[in-house]
Amino acid sequence: MTKKDRRAKARKLPDDVYEAELFRLQAELVKLQQWVRATGARVVVVFEGVTRPARAARSSGSPST
Repeated sequence: MTKKDRRAKARKLPDDVYEAELFRLQAELVKLQQWVRATGARVVVVFEGVTRPARAARSSGSPST
């Protein structure tokens, strides 16, 4: 097992915890959707993360762009 595999496995949530959190977040999303429809508001969602090419460049020591 590689170091990366061990880290991924260590971060994995138990299924029951994952399902409970997913249910809670879905309920919040529905509340937001209802509010947007009722008020006519506009919403911007920003997803933040590292893409595979950026991760590969970072791990190889290449400067990020």
